[in-house]
Amino acid sequence: MLVSGSSKSDHEYAPGVTVQASRRAPLKSKNWSASTLGVALPDDAEIVNIRALMAGDDYMLDLRILADNGELDEEDLKVLDGVDKRKVSAVKAARSLIRPGQGAILLYAVDGQSEPAKDSQTRTSMDADGTIIGLGVVFPHAEDEDPEEYWSVELEEQDAEAEAAVARDEEGDYVRNEES
Repeated sequence: MLVSGSSKSDHEYAPGVTVQASRRAPLKSKNWSASTLGVALPDDAEIVNIRALMAGDDYMLDLRILADNGELDEEDLKVLDGVDKRKVSAVKAARSLIRPGQGAILLYAVDGQSEPAKDSQTRTSMDADGTIIGLGVVFPHAEDEDPEEYWSVELEEQDAEAEAAVARDEEGDYVRNEES
């Protein structure tokens, strides 16, 4: 889904596909450190911290679209309209009741010149060369989901070009097409 925000600028994904950009002012550098990312960054890396890309309503945007198009029954509408969108656990519970096996992918066009709220003490102006594209993913409900359980995987650095150059036919089933 393409998310339309509240910025004064628009973003055109393709001819005839335009959305209003989202405002996401970054934290001031004194309020966070790139060292908390836990990885070595290139010296010329330009990183900002907007904290959260997705807002509470966004997790249920696809469900709201279904409701607006008459594709949810009365019971689902009651759940959707009654959920406290400020509580992540309530939103997840509502999603799992309405569409348990369905996730969503959201694209955000973030205004590269986003400004903080006038009274903000912790945020600063965004200073990007253009629109920043953000990706939000809402995963479907997992049956044995434990909100206290987390998994991480350490990835080793790989060289895609070196691996492609050494491609071998381990199974012996490659047949060269003589016409090409």
